[in-house]
Amino acid sequence: MDKIRVKRKDINARETIALNYCELQTLFRSESPIAYIAGIYGWDCDIYTVEGIDIATGYRTIGTRPPQAIIDRYKNEIKEIEKIKSCEESEKAYKNALINFTNEAYKNIIK
Repeated sequence: MDKIRVKRKDINARETIALNYCELQTLFRSESPIAYIAGIYGWDCDIYTVEGIDIATGYRTIGTRPPQAIIDRYKNEIKEIEKIKSCEESEKAYKNALINFTNEAYKNIIK
């Protein structure tokens, strides 16, 4: 699936989770971005949709960043998932972790 170029004004920043470039990127292994934002300096960020919630990852993201404690907890969870030997089990664990992260981060940015 090709991703489309969108403008910042097309994204609801109040309801978008913002992550830095490559932060928690392992969770997105089985996901493809649906869109990207580019500015005068080139690529800004990719937009993923998980459980109907937008997540922006990149150098110049849009949205609200979740608390660092949540990000750190999922970084540790990624390390635990990497210990799983079975490919199928690890992919399922990454997918579940992504869904859990998305829901938890969304609850924290929408107050």
